[in-house]
Amino acid sequence: MWILFYILIVSTAIVFIPFEGYWLEILQNQFRVPKELVFVVLSSFVIALAFFDRKINSIAFKDKWIGMFLAFAVLSFGIIFYMPLIFPKEKQIIFHVWNFRATINIVLGVFLLSTLVNRAEGNSRWITTAKVLCYLAGTLAFYSILQYFGMDEIFKNYDWRFENGNFDPKVKMIGFMGHNFINSNYLAVISPLCLIFREFRFKAIYGFIVISLILSQVCSSILALIVGLLMYLLLSKRYSHLFFSIGVGIIWVFYIINRFPTFFSNNGRIGIWKTVFENNHNYLVGNGFGSLASKFVFNNTTFLHAHNDFIELYWSSGIFRLIIVIGFLCNLFKESFTVYANSNSMLLIGYISAFISFLVIALFGFPMEVAPLALVGITYIASLKSQGGVYGN
Repeated sequence: MWILFYILIVSTAIVFIPFEGYWLEILQNQFRVPKELVFVVLSSFVIALAFFDRKINSIAFKDKWIGMFLAFAVLSFGIIFYMPLIFPKEKQIIFHVWNFRATINIVLGVFLLSTLVNRAEGNSRWITTAKVLCYLAGTLAFYSILQYFGMDEIFKNYDWRFENGNFDPKVKMIGFMGHNFINSNYLAVISPLCLIFREFRFKAIYGFIVISLILSQVCSSILALIVGLLMYLLLSKRYSHLFFSIGVGIIWVFYIINRFPTFFSNNGRIGIWKTVFENNHNYLVGNGFGSLASKFVFNNTTFLHAHNDFIELYWSSGIFRLIIVIGFLCNLFKESFTVYANSNSMLLIGYISAFISFLVIALFGFPMEVAPLALVGITYIASLKSQGGVYGN
């Protein structure tokens, strides 16, 4: 099962459909859909293989928070999908493919999470998983650097110009993700895991990730990299390195404010967030998973996501399920830090730091809507639950 799981991790990161033309116009179908399809198929096989083990039973509801979220997700899909069939309204869209896809992914993600926790069999599996993620991130980071300098033999025939005809080499740093923003997010959330290993090759991988993120200039990814590093240094009690890194972080913040003044302005993410809040009239139960896609236009651009997973969850699921997710995260960190206080495990420190980096990305991006990133998030949660040793309490 675990070998298939590692194949799932690698496949969702690298699979794509070759194409030529303007990269942004066909990003969705050529990259995101194939990765999502691989996630659905291979995760289903991983879950199916787990059922051959008699230890696996009632895997979805051993954690009350996960169980409640899954129950609400299925109930929401039933209401949004079947109610229009029973009580149709004029010009109402009955079938929404985004809602259908999102619900399937959520259900599979919950079952995959519980399967991984039940089949972990100690920390050795999570050590191997961390190494697989590090090697994968190192490969993507190295190839992204080659892409920046024009040494890309796979995507060399694509039209990388913006609609205004301008060109910036950083947009070519897509790795195998289809977009430099998603690729940089992926590298940033894995970077803290490289710090828990002493071998030089993992330090080299971390160096490639740092260089790739600097060249890509994706602010949220660099922020996640810094936060992950700071958390690792804090939890591992390396205070001299911590203070030095804080200084570097302060310099970076001033650089971002001067270099990208619109990042936190009404013309950037805050404007999108305000648009979502102002148009959400179903704030108690939400509008259904995936319903935000293609609904809003901001600055003459149709956006598929709120660029904040918590705000998107509020839109799609309402305040009730947002409270469930926040409650789950608080409980998860409570368990993890309780174990950390008693064991001071470097493996646990690495996964805590990496998951915090993931949450930073979730504040400014949409990692749970992109299959490779969502899978990494599921892996981190499963690892923390497993190492916490209190799954099901």
